[in-house]
Amino acid sequence: MQVQEVAPNVLVFVGQSHHSVATAFVSGQEAILVDTLAGADDSHLLFETLCGRMGKRVRAVVVTHYMSDHLGGLHLYKGAEVIAHAHHMHTYFSQGTRESHVERHFVRPDRVIHDGLDLVWGGKLIRIFHNPGHTVSTLNIDVPALDLLLTSDNLVGHIAYLSSSAPDMLDGALSRIEQLGRRILVSGHLGVQAGEAAHNARDYLRRLAGEVQGCRDESGVLDAALMSLIPVEKCRVGGYALTDFEREWHGYNLDVIGARDLFPLGNTGKLEPLASLT
Repeated sequence: MQVQEVAPNVLVFVGQSHHSVATAFVSGQEAILVDTLAGADDSHLLFETLCGRMGKRVRAVVVTHYMSDHLGGLHLYKGAEVIAHAHHMHTYFSQGTRESHVERHFVRPDRVIHDGLDLVWGGKLIRIFHNPGHTVSTLNIDVPALDLLLTSDNLVGHIAYLSSSAPDMLDGALSRIEQLGRRILVSGHLGVQAGEAAHNARDYLRRLAGEVQGCRDESGVLDAALMSLIPVEKCRVGGYALTDFEREWHGYNLDVIGARDLFPLGNTGKLEPLASLT
């Protein structure tokens, strides 16, 4: 597990399983935790590190979306208030397969929110807001004073992931992230990203749409075999280095596009034109 202090008293933990991310906002001997990693080993190591070695008491756990790769250690934080979106169970059951240890130790939220929730923690405003994109229940967390935004799975490195969403819904979430203009982004997998990652992910969707449309014949029929060979390099923008994880999830996107016949001719999924990045 990797641990990085991205701002004073803000710790980002990246596990080995799925490179899933948890973030702790520390105030004295207490913390608010966002997500709890994926696999059982990672989840226990996070608990032992934050609550054992560091001696922090977790007062609340914010679950950005109820998929099991973010719920791995939720049952470990006894007495912590669990906060999630009202549609959390829709997301939970939308996942084709779930981690067995999550199902065995399933924890329901203590508080559900619809639009948002503002907290003051460690003298700073933490704004939890509904930003449906990756899922209908996705929550993002904005900390204006730290120029920091937790994007959950609306962002995967510098690309976007289509499996639980639709292109226009995901683009809308990325647009809201981009409009906030935060310097530091923390995605639900891989961890800390530069602020321009949201713009790059939106551009990725448009380039991907164009590449997919190039694999259709004049009547709009998709050549699935040709589409499956679209390299991620043709869909990215900027000089950032691609990770193996981004390459892998780009492959998953191609599978989803083939299964759902996304990006028909003359339509990029209602994606609005991008503004130039300044």
